[in-house]
Amino acid sequence: MKYEPLRMIYPYYNNPKMLEMQVENWNRYEGKFRDSIRIIVIDDHSKSSPVPILEKCKAPVRCYRLKADYPWNMHQCRNIGAKEACKKEENMWLFMSDIDIILTPEMAYTMMDRELDPGKTYTMDRVFAPELTEHKKHPNTFLVKHAAFWQVNGYDL
Repeated sequence: MKYEPLRMIYPYYNNPKMLEMQVENWNRYEGKFRDSIRIIVIDDHSKSSPVPILEKCKAPVRCYRLKADYPWNMHQCRNIGAKEACKKEENMWLFMSDIDIILTPEMAYTMMDRELDPGKTYTMDRVFAPELTEHKKHPNTFLVKHAAFWQVNGYDL
C-alpha cells in the first residue's frame, strides 16, 4: 500500500510523559506509513527540551522551539508547523492535533487509506482514556490539505 505524504503537527509545552507516550505510539507505525510521514513538534518554550525524548522516535521528526514564552500560544505553533511542513512541497496533507491526543497506527492507516477530498477538512471521532468511551470531536484535531489550511489563513492569532 502506498500512502500520500502526511505532515503531523503537534504543539508541545512541558508534557514529557505524554510526549514519551506519543513516541512509543509513533514507533508502532509500519515502515511504509512511517516513510510517508514527517512529524513536526513545535516547542512553545518549555522549561526543558523535548529533543532527548524525540531522539527515540523511529519516524522522521523535526522539532522547532519558540524563543519566547507566550501564554496559550498553541495556535501560532500550529501555523509555524504548517509553514515548516511544506516549504518544498505544498500538496501535503496536514494532521494537526494536541500532544495529548494519540493517533494509533490503525487510525492513521485507515485515515490515509481512502480517497480524500483535498478541499475538505476532516475531523475525527475519538475515545476518552482510560475508559475508552466515545467522546466529542476535538476542534484542534483535524486533517486538511496544506493549500486549504492557508486558503482560510491558518489559525487567526
